[in-house]
Amino acid sequence: MRHVCQARGLDNVSDSDRVSQSSQYLVDDRHRVIYKGFAKSGSTSWISTLIGAMGGIPKKGKARSESFLNTVGLRRLSRKYYKPEEILLRLKNYFKFLVVRHPYDRILSTWRDKFVILYKAESGKPLPLKIFLGYIRRYDNSHWEPYQSAHPCVVQWDAIVKVETMLRDSPPILRKLGLNYTKLPVIHSHRDNKSDIYRLGKTLEEFRSVPPRHLNFLRTAYAVDMEMFGYTWNSTTMEAVCGNGGDMCC
Repeated sequence: MRHVCQARGLDNVSDSDRVSQSSQYLVDDRHRVIYKGFAKSGSTSWISTLIGAMGGIPKKGKARSESFLNTVGLRRLSRKYYKPEEILLRLKNYFKFLVVRHPYDRILSTWRDKFVILYKAESGKPLPLKIFLGYIRRYDNSHWEPYQSAHPCVVQWDAIVKVETMLRDSPPILRKLGLNYTKLPVIHSHRDNKSDIYRLGKTLEEFRSVPPRHLNFLRTAYAVDMEMFGYTWNSTTMEAVCGNGGDMCC
């Protein structure tokens, strides 16, 4: 990740920018941990785990609300709660981890879990993927925002967790949170085979019916994310792959 940030000039920021661009991160001051996740990248499971580490109990429908997070001692890394120098101090000294997922698999998961089911319940038929992709080309939403929107290059991350390798990546972080177990948070998914989430390579056949203009949009919109986190996409085989070696290690 770091060499991509440097090559693209994305890590050349002032302390003022660093402060303002870190407001989306979640802070656990008790365990000196900073977390940044994204919708449809195991975020519900990780936020629930952070709440549990603070002795709280996640409440359905409220776990992401700022007021509820505050009641268990979790804060956004923003000027609302910290002075600029306090933000910089935490960015320097706390254990910081980021969680990502292959962008194409994440989009497909959003379509399945958020749109197919709801649309079918209302209209009696599923929403075609190509219609959904046309929608995300026109509207911004946290469920498909590029990772770049969170400015990951402004932070020296201690760990980058990928959904595809979460079984391997999570235990050290769970221990850092003071949790004396190695069982992973359960990732919510409507897939019949839950273990499919953790595969390094997946053939996403649903994209075969998608017009080239939408695939071109995806390739452009997520090019930096793909390069930065070692993901690849084969437009012939429809295979989404998480690289697993060298600097591109998941």
